[in-house]
Amino acid sequence: MNHRAVVIAGGNSVQLAKKVAKRLRASFTPLHVSRFPDGESSVRIQVNVEGKAVIIINALYPQANEALMDTALAIDAAKHAGALSVNVVVPYLAYMRQDKVFNRGESLSAGVMARVLDDADRVIAVDPHLHRIHQLGDLFKTRAESMTANGALASYVQKHYRNSIIVGPDAESYQWARAIAEQVGLQSAILTKTRFSSTRVAVKLHGHVSIKGRHVVIVDDVLSTGHTVAEAAKLARRLGAKRVSCVTVHGLYVDDAV
Repeated sequence: MNHRAVVIAGGNSVQLAKKVAKRLRASFTPLHVSRFPDGESSVRIQVNVEGKAVIIINALYPQANEALMDTALAIDAAKHAGALSVNVVVPYLAYMRQDKVFNRGESLSAGVMARVLDDADRVIAVDPHLHRIHQLGDLFKTRAESMTANGALASYVQKHYRNSIIVGPDAESYQWARAIAEQVGLQSAILTKTRFSSTRVAVKLHGHVSIKGRHVVIVDDVLSTGHTVAEAAKLARRLGAKRVSCVTVHGLYVDDAV
C-alpha cells in the first residue's frame, strides 16, 4: 500500500478514481458532497490527508458548473487539511471551447476555469480541446499538462479496421486524426465545416483524396450533439465509402445526440 498518496473521487469519476488508486496502491475515498437548500455546495474529505499527496479525480461533465465548483472546494479542503501536495486530474476539461472572445461582451471562459483550478499544485487533463491555446501551460499559472488517448485509439483502429482512411471532421479535430493516422501508418484527410447553429452544420472534403470503397474512420476529440460526425458520415457515404466508423475521446452525447 502506498501510504503517502490518497486518491479522492469526485462524483463524475468514481470508477476511474478507484482504478487509479488500485494501480497506485494508494488509499481511496469518495469526496463527500452535499447541497444547501439554496444550491450551494459543501464538500468534505473523509480521511486524513495531512502530509500526503492528494490526487483529486473529477471530470467536468456532466453538470460542468457543479463539478468545477466541487473540484475547487476539494482543492481548498485538501490544502486546509494539510496535504503535502494537491494534484487534480480532469479527464474531461470543460470550458475549453470559449478560448477567445469571439463577440464583444463575451467571457473568456477557458481563462476563468483555469483561475478556479489554479490553487492546485498540478492539473492534468486528458486531450483538452486545445485550439487557439496550444498548451495548458499557456492557460494556467500552476503546473498544468495534458495527456492523450491517441495511443489507445490508434491501437484500437489498427486492430479492428483494415483498408482505412482516418478523417478529421473539421479543422480542430484534424490534429487527433493526423496523429492517429501517423501512428498506424494510414492516410488521413480533413473535412472543412461550416456551422450555422449548434445543431446545423455542413461539411465538405478538403483536397483531392479518394475514399471510394474504403473504410472511413472519423476521429474527433469531443462528440457532443453528434451533428458534425453525422454530416461527415453522410458525406463519406455519398463519396462511396464502403463503411464508416467513428472513434472519439470524450463522448458527451448531449441533448438527445444523433
